[in-house]
Amino acid sequence: MNFFKRALAWLIGTPFWAWVINLRPPLGNPRNVVILITLFLTGFFFARACEAHDDPPNVTIVEFGPVFLSADFADTFALGVMERFKGKWELGVILVGEANCDCNEGKIRVSNNAALRASRIITIKDKWEIGLGYTYWSNESAILGQRQTFELSFGRKFGFGDRDDGTTCKNQAMKYHHWSQASQSSPNRSYDVPMWSWRLGECRE
Repeated sequence: MNFFKRALAWLIGTPFWAWVINLRPPLGNPRNVVILITLFLTGFFFARACEAHDDPPNVTIVEFGPVFLSADFADTFALGVMERFKGKWELGVILVGEANCDCNEGKIRVSNNAALRASRIITIKDKWEIGLGYTYWSNESAILGQRQTFELSFGRKFGFGDRDDGTTCKNQAMKYHHWSQASQSSPNRSYDVPMWSWRLGECRE
């Protein structure tokens, strides 16, 4: 049976699906985490078919929110500033305050951290956003285990103002960001940050 599972995994050609059908998860990742990330990546690429194809203006995005280390509140906050180009590409920085966490495995204290971020953003029906990116941190912390991490994000746009043409100006969003390095090294706790997002220039006529 293991032979057929492995043969099927090679035929599919994507290691994620091999993990989902009960092959050994890579690098010690919990199976439920592997399945969630697999579903996220699958949804990201399927969402590409629903992406809007208009040419929106470049906007500056400011985000702010509390920081969690996996599921534990880190008693600190994060601030991000990005520039979004053509509604699809984001480039910017994020600053994370000193983390003080009374976590399940003990107390964790990590100094401030900052990072450069680059992401591909897909917007669906001018409401939902899903992102996949890469981040380089200034400090190799006891949380992330290394400086290079992946970024997964999703969110919901909303707004309260109206444009002249009667459409709603959706210049705000609630987003969830996840940064981790997929157990490439140890430790591999993650930054998980729900953020309020404000887009400067989104409502230009």
